[in-house]
Amino acid sequence: VGYMSIDGDVVCMYCVQDAAREESREVVCALKLMGIETVMLTGDNQHSALAVAREVGLADEDIHSQLLPKEKLDIIAELKFMKNTKNSPSS
Repeated sequence: VGYMSIDGDVVCMYCVQDAAREESREVVCALKLMGIETVMLTGDNQHSALAVAREVGLADEDIHSQLLPKEKLDIIAELKFMKNTKNSPSS
């Protein structure tokens, strides 16, 4: 949400929202069918992230919002580690 003012008086309010690409829902579905874990990592606020996620078919628990670039990299590293741990042969 943004506001515009003239001489200190608010004259309008506006709202901007990212739109998901048309094919996003189909792509997410195909990835899930292939067994590929799909998550959303975004710097957007939680409300905006959840709206887009629901539009493309992602569950709320697969959304990580309000992230800084470093936090996104940390989550990716953690997901890779968990995948490698899960797929490694046990002793």
